[in-house]
Amino acid sequence: MKKVTEEELSKLQGLVSAINEGQATIGGLEMQKASVMGAVAATREELNKVQAELKETYGDVNINLSSGEITDADNPQD
Repeated sequence: MKKVTEEELSKLQGLVSAINEGQATIGGLEMQKASVMGAVAATREELNKVQAELKETYGDVNINLSSGEITDADNPQD
């Protein structure tokens, strides 16, 4: 039976191992990505609720996120 040399076998094993480690890392990153995407989606839903509440309270306005100043949505100069 023919065999590759120990050096060749070691090199092959190292390369396959590196690929497997890379694939495992990618899998972990994809799990993190899915988790973050879910958190962003939940935050967007919460933002939509707050915006709806503010619209009920103040009407159709723009709110400056730095100062909290409210301007009319139709006439932002007010």
